[in-house]
Amino acid sequence: MKRITILSFVSLILLFQTIVIVGCQTSNTYVIHEEINERPETELINFDDMKRFDNVYVIFEEESKIIDENFTELPSLNKGYNPFQIDLRSQDLQHFDLGNYEDELDASIFDTNTVWPREIPVDFDPSLILELGKEPGLGIRELHRNGITGKGVNVAIFDTALYARHESYSENIKTYEMINCLDDSSHMHGSLVTSLFVGDSTGVAPDAEVHYIAMTFGDFLETGPEKNLNYLVQGIDRVLEVNSHLSTDEQIKVISISTGIDKGTKGYNNFLSAVDRASNEGVFVLTCTPETNFDLRLGGLARDSMSDPNTVESYELGSLPSLTFRNKNDIDYTSFLLVPMDNRTSANCTGDEDYQYFNVGGNSNIVPWIAGLYALCLQVDSELNIDDFIDLAYETAYDVELNNSYYEKINTKIINPKKLISYLIENKN
Repeated sequence: MKRITILSFVSLILLFQTIVIVGCQTSNTYVIHEEINERPETELINFDDMKRFDNVYVIFEEESKIIDENFTELPSLNKGYNPFQIDLRSQDLQHFDLGNYEDELDASIFDTNTVWPREIPVDFDPSLILELGKEPGLGIRELHRNGITGKGVNVAIFDTALYARHESYSENIKTYEMINCLDDSSHMHGSLVTSLFVGDSTGVAPDAEVHYIAMTFGDFLETGPEKNLNYLVQGIDRVLEVNSHLSTDEQIKVISISTGIDKGTKGYNNFLSAVDRASNEGVFVLTCTPETNFDLRLGGLARDSMSDPNTVESYELGSLPSLTFRNKNDIDYTSFLLVPMDNRTSANCTGDEDYQYFNVGGNSNIVPWIAGLYALCLQVDSELNIDDFIDLAYETAYDVELNNSYYEKINTKIINPKKLISYLIENKN
């Protein structure tokens, strides 16, 4: 099917993702008060008082699925960049004729609660698409089968209020805190990035242990939402504080933050300094724009929804890179390291066993993927530092030729996890 290039919901919220208060209900939140309305903006729990996840205090009940009772006609596809225009999540489609709906299905969002009609287009198999979307891709599952799963590596995630009970990652969450978390309920974005990082069926590092900080990356002002990187600074400093209580083997080694860092944003210089502090203590802070602190530029890949995620030939530029790489002579395309981004299935916050598929992803998907790969590398070589990881990631990458959005050939690089891990194993001291 012809690929429809659109920006995903994830891309649209990169600038100020957690200020968008939509989503589902949270389940398990580590707090010390009875009512959510009594929650202070910042809730930091003393490290000595932290409990394991199995003792986390539950303050929310699960709510019903997102179902539109007035869903009486299929949404149409236009050429705008609205990622929600073909949103089929939790909808009952069994009475619709989808025979001439192929392009729309190819650009759709659906989930495990979508009810499909008996007759659907031959080249659209939602069950297969959803299962293939769970694959991290590029040989990651083969590494898992060989015991390289991120076991013993501690990581952190800063994102929206998390539906922490999901089967995909509930056992990975070891601590949960809140810094300026303005969400009144759990949000699908937290479930998405967590499952792509450590999900047992969807993640790159399914055995890594997670310290989660629920966070809104800014404030609501009378003039509108304003991003504030000082909250990220608080989170980074909190991780460093926690690390000071831990042995070297137990310390958090990577922080996944699925948002971009732009010059001029409030707290920008403070953030750069905090990342440098973390780096000096061996903590890799990854964002959607890692080039702000490191010699690393990330981009995303897409593939046909029913193609093999583990074959490099299946991939093309994802939606966001296609726009970024539009005939710009000043871009060094070989400076980008591309990882799977689009056509992914993630955990959803509507229930313990619920999953959702997005044909088009965004840079939010890239960050937990590369952070997960770093966790796999640390399992193999715990002495690996950030700069060496970045250098090796480029050196071992596939050199490929891909089409940009104008169908002009560009030379760039695709991450090669198996070659990277093999190098570390062969050269480990």
